[in-house]
Amino acid sequence: MRNMLLPLLVTGLLLCLGRCEAAAQQQSVSEHRYRFALGSEMSTYSEKLLLESLQGFDPNMRVAIDRTEHVMKVLAYVPLDQQAVVSIAAHYGVTLVPRRMVTEHDGTYSSQD
Repeated sequence: MRNMLLPLLVTGLLLCLGRCEAAAQQQSVSEHRYRFALGSEMSTYSEKLLLESLQGFDPNMRVAIDRTEHVMKVLAYVPLDQQAVVSIAAHYGVTLVPRRMVTEHDGTYSSQD
């Protein structure tokens, strides 16, 4: 009986520790929003290379490019160095200008030039 109980207790303890660790990681995640103005048109190939390079900063980041508004929005879970993003974009022939994000009292974001 004792031989059967010990493996069950160890398995239960390991499952509990795994869940606690996952919950702690989820609680420590914070969002970082960035907005860049596109100074020039970019080809789809340059866009693909840029997006692949940006994934090196944070594999879970989301990037949205609005070609009509000439804006690139970035949602990252790791703080980014905006000048590093600008220099990587310049490497692919894309001109980016960082815009400062301001949080309003109602929780919305706006950019301030």
